[in-house]
Amino acid sequence: QTAGHPIGAIASLPLEDIMSLVGEQERSGSPLIKDALSALKALDPERMDHEFERALKVLGRLELIDGYVFPFISGIHTAVGNGTLRSAHLSFAQTRLREFLSLLASSVAVSEDAPRLVLSSAFGLEHEPGLLGSAIHAAAAGWRTIRLSPGTPVEELAFAAAENKARAVVYSIIGLNQASGAIAEAIMLR
Repeated sequence: QTAGHPIGAIASLPLEDIMSLVGEQERSGSPLIKDALSALKALDPERMDHEFERALKVLGRLELIDGYVFPFISGIHTAVGNGTLRSAHLSFAQTRLREFLSLLASSVAVSEDAPRLVLSSAFGLEHEPGLLGSAIHAAAAGWRTIRLSPGTPVEELAFAAAENKARAVVYSIIGLNQASGAIAEAIMLR
């Protein structure tokens, strides 16, 4: 998935096929992601926006999330971890992505009477690009999304869901090994 293959396309593949895809990615890399990482190194907002727009044109709205945004973020985390990039680069990329994906999410036309969906993530486990990606996918599937900021207390999520007669809540938890409190909150939310 980090190499840009959507989970739906690889989930049922045999292990040998998955390993082959990983090998191809390691040999070639994703040109779109490489170009975005190059723009990121320069901390160039116009170039970053250009790279995001280019990826959108090449991949389309839904493939952009799984095949580009998540691998891009993963690549940044790896680069920060090995010292190739700094945390300022990660912060810059998250800000640019948040702005870009927010515009993309709000541009999806959804019927006024569509079922409502409330989205947020656990405190300390914020992954806003993931939430925005979920909102984009949900809107494409016909849901009217109500996004609350990452870390919103579960009592407030429940209030927002009840107030808007939401039919579902997306509560994102990243990294279960760090999320025991978040799991307890998810149980309380349910």
